[in-house]
Amino acid sequence: MDIRRSVLVVDDEQDICLLLSAMLKKEGFRVVVASSHETAEKIIDEIENDSIAFIDINLPDGNGYELANKLKSKSQDSIVYLISAREIPGELELRNSMADGFIPKPFSKKEIFEVVKED
Repeated sequence: MDIRRSVLVVDDEQDICLLLSAMLKKEGFRVVVASSHETAEKIIDEIENDSIAFIDINLPDGNGYELANKLKSKSQDSIVYLISAREIPGELELRNSMADGFIPKPFSKKEIFEVVKED
């Protein structure tokens, strides 16, 4: 039986959360959604160590760089991609956040599935 990783989606835009959640659930992934930095921090404390995460950089109550760092510090086996429509991180920001990469909004289904199929 194919056991899929859990996927964490962190974005304050409900449409993005719904879109990613629906796409990933359809493919058999377990999806957890957070619309704030605070909620995401609590989920990261509980989520499996080999999760996949799509984290918006710009959240109303914090930034995605910190969340990416927290998840990767908890588990190097997690795959973390930052997403944003307004900010394109440089190499230094990505390295400091420990994120595996960046996907600009709007993104395509293909870009998302390239990430989740890596494992």
